[in-house]
Amino acid sequence: MMKRFNITFFLFLFFSFNIFVVSSLANSKPLSQGIYTNEQLNLSSNKIYNIKNISPTEYIVILISDTNEIVYDSIQLEPLSKNFSFQPPFTSYLVTVIGKGEVIIS
Repeated sequence: MMKRFNITFFLFLFFSFNIFVVSSLANSKPLSQGIYTNEQLNLSSNKIYNIKNISPTEYIVILISDTNEIVYDSIQLEPLSKNFSFQPPFTSYLVTVIGKGEVIIS
């Protein structure tokens, strides 16, 4: 009886960790130079996200603006930067990536 409980418990633990890993990896795809809408990024306005430059040699500039192209935040990320925290300001916004490198939003 105890052996069955232990096996069931460890299987539950194993599957629960795999679910969390898959969901966190699904949100972090590399973004190259371009303009991205909130529909494309699927970011919630009530959550804080991390943005990171993964390019080893290129600087990246991030502009966060509304749909009328009024800039609310600009971020310059150096090559292989550490995570920079940001929160989308509202539900309808644009994220512009300027530079030859790539960034990851997670």
